[in-house]
Amino acid sequence: MGNRLRCVLVDSDIGVHETIRELCESSSLATVTHSYDSSRKFLQEQTKFEYDVCMLDIGLPDLDGILVAQLLKGKPVIFVTTGEERLKDAIDLGPIDIVFKPLKKERLHNALEKAYLFAKKNIEDLSKQLKSKHQAKEYASFNVAEESEKVRLKVTDILVATTDVNDPRNKKVVMRNGEKYTLKHCNFERLIELNPNLVQVNRSEVISIEAVQRFRHDIIYLKCLSEAGKPRYSNLNRVYRQRFMELIAE
Repeated sequence: MGNRLRCVLVDSDIGVHETIRELCESSSLATVTHSYDSSRKFLQEQTKFEYDVCMLDIGLPDLDGILVAQLLKGKPVIFVTTGEERLKDAIDLGPIDIVFKPLKKERLHNALEKAYLFAKKNIEDLSKQLKSKHQAKEYASFNVAEESEKVRLKVTDILVATTDVNDPRNKKVVMRNGEKYTLKHCNFERLIELNPNLVQVNRSEVISIEAVQRFRHDIIYLKCLSEAGKPRYSNLNRVYRQRFMELIAE
């Protein structure tokens, strides 16, 4: 969203476009990034760009604003109308607001303020969800080949997990303190669920984002050492590249 709402305007009256642009700019809350006099053209192109709210004329001649709003499937809408045309239908869709023509600066400002607060709350809620998602479970119990009983490991300290070549059902892990374990009958999905900082980089290896020192193309250089005592690296398979890039950018 940035400092201003990104508004798209859909209204068959071209004269309204300039009025709304001026009122939006003077409010310091919003800017009109795209405008259309055809609802059909808007629907064809609206997936090609990002916007925070759609200012939508109810009385559009090709596809009316009620139908367009339904096709937007929950995108925030401010309805603009000349009268009480289909107001009940508009209210039932739960718009941010409904403003009447001729447009008044204070009334439009109030609608934009509601849209701004709505967008801000959505961003804050998304941030909380992402934060919660990435809060790793600190400890978990595993059966390990080196022990006859279960061992509790701090999953946030797992730097690397690889498939055991002797038994693919097992996973070999390297801990932050250098300790190594072979986890019996453990899969990558469980490790990633326990610690979302882990990401699969190829068919047989999962690494912690915290273990990444640098990366180049399809090679990831890690902070931990290999068996030979040399800097360790992992191959980044293109199948897993997108998820790796998403996590490394956070």
